[in-house]
Amino acid sequence: MTPDYNRVDASLWFVHAAYQYCGIRGCGLLTKYLYPKLCEVMECYRDGTDFGIRMDADGLIRAGDGNHQPTWMDAKIQ
Repeated sequence: MTPDYNRVDASLWFVHAAYQYCGIRGCGLLTKYLYPKLCEVMECYRDGTDFGIRMDADGLIRAGDGNHQPTWMDAKIQ
């Protein structure tokens, strides 16, 4: 079985962790290695991804398409 990478919040936690790391250890490695990936993450939220994950016009994140459960709870009502 192949995994589904359909968690709406996982990438946001990555961004948060990178920000925290920068505050503690400085931004040298962050800028060199992680910044391009952080930009890619934000672009994907802006443009939309599979599973209905996207940023609305008001800047809030929306997720779900009725067929997938894109939260950490992995709950689905049938």
